[in-house]
Amino acid sequence: DWEISVIAPSASISALGLNLPSIKWISPETEPAETYHLGISMTPVSSLEQCIKMNSLCARWLVLHLDIIALRALQFLSQNSQASSAVRLYLEQADFVVFISEFSQRDALNYFGEVPGLDHRSSVIHQGTHYEPRSASAESHLQPFVLVLGNSHPHKQVDATFQALLSAGIPARIVPQAVSDDELLTLMSQSAVLVFPSVYEGFGLPVAEAAALGKPLILWDTAISREVSGVLGREKENTFCTSIENVVEAVHSALSNTQYPSEHPHIRSLAEFNGDLIEAANSLLNVPVNSERLATRWKLMNLLSQ
Repeated sequence: DWEISVIAPSASISALGLNLPSIKWISPETEPAETYHLGISMTPVSSLEQCIKMNSLCARWLVLHLDIIALRALQFLSQNSQASSAVRLYLEQADFVVFISEFSQRDALNYFGEVPGLDHRSSVIHQGTHYEPRSASAESHLQPFVLVLGNSHPHKQVDATFQALLSAGIPARIVPQAVSDDELLTLMSQSAVLVFPSVYEGFGLPVAEAAALGKPLILWDTAISREVSGVLGREKENTFCTSIENVVEAVHSALSNTQYPSEHPHIRSLAEFNGDLIEAANSLLNVPVNSERLATRWKLMNLLSQ
């Protein structure tokens, strides 16, 4: 029976499915007057200022860890010199860390090396989609097109894949930069085949979204794409590729296949993910505050804030 407050932009609240009557929303522009038993970071911690603010407001931290692409890719790392220090700091100082996949957990540990006590202060909770499960409609294939998912960052490989499909005479589209969630859902629903060529993800929501929409999905063969496909029971339905040439061949094959699945196994929802996250928070609230950890963290954060 804890009161939950969320400090985030309203758009983020909606995207995370947290616009619930039981949750108090606080604008980031407002300085909270209260202090809290527990703070949950729902977005990537990428600066020391975020850690310092969390420490000033909350006796305990629960941090949601997505990925470390900001540390793996030079174009991101050059934009934020604090990112590596901030991620290492919250992995060390958080009372509990939730990884969105086993891959994201392994990747963080491989990057930073051994983080004291993290094995006992973390768990994996796979993400979910807010798309309602449905069967693929044959009507969406009357004028078939292939939708390439992802943004313009190099590791997504969107442009190279899109150009290869067009060169092969395959009608393809990419997701516009300024697209609403409803518009993206419409595009995905109308497509004949979805292609997700990203070489690095912490989870890869398009894998879950394609499964919910009953769409054939062609994706890059990575540890995370295999993990998420397996969790969703879609490892046999999805097609895994190791080159853009493979992607083109797989798209040709998918477009010639007129058999679309009429049923799907249960697809993990965003509500289930949020429920598991709240359960992890409740478990943390039900144990006494680690006074030694709290004192050490306060001393460290006071030094950093000076």
